[in-house]
Amino acid sequence: MTVGAALLVWVLDDGRSIRWNRYLLIASAGIMAFLTVYQFMIWAVTGMYHSWISNAIITAFVLIMAQRSDTRHDD
Repeated sequence: MTVGAALLVWVLDDGRSIRWNRYLLIASAGIMAFLTVYQFMIWAVTGMYHSWISNAIITAFVLIMAQRSDTRHDD
């Protein structure tokens, strides 16, 4: 919830910091990767389906955004 709130604040801020953009993308990717692996392990061990496939797609999307983020004009 903290990362989500920080992302909302960053979006609403007029002077969007590229440095904070990087930190938020790293935090988002890390949390989503952890959640994906956690749900995959639950599925692999118990057979109970969790939405790990959609989380893997979201994680890939966040990583692509992080790779393509504009870093030319750093703070």
